[in-house]
Amino acid sequence: MDVNDDSPSVIEEIELRLFGRPFAELDERLSQSRRLWRVWEVIGLGYEDASLNLKSMTRRSGMGRTQLTERLKGKIGLTPHELLTRFRLWRAVHLMVDRELTLTEIADQTGFDELGNFRRHFLKRLEERPRPFRESLLASKSEE
Repeated sequence: MDVNDDSPSVIEEIELRLFGRPFAELDERLSQSRRLWRVWEVIGLGYEDASLNLKSMTRRSGMGRTQLTERLKGKIGLTPHELLTRFRLWRAVHLMVDRELTLTEIADQTGFDELGNFRRHFLKRLEERPRPFRESLLASKSEE
């Protein structure tokens, strides 16, 4: 099932909670800088890899750690690590509509090295535990 089937209000709420703005606006802001766009591409293509880190992002962007962090914070209000973690959570929410995937598989497919880390970040950013969140999401999908 494609997440685009979800009502826009659910997706928009998740995007606002994770990024502070709709995903399309985040995408637009990052596209305004060639170097930040490179980082965004690294995240989009490599988020599944648990070893993706700030060093990978700085190498691809051609900026140093401090410069990259300052530019991202200035453009979207997030550090590189925060952006990566929130992107992973955003993808995890999209995968939750697939009943075949376990939470462990979702965590693994979104670059979290342990289920505990996934749960901790999910609770911190979305203020819900993954399992009840998923149950609620699937229940709302079945009511449609």
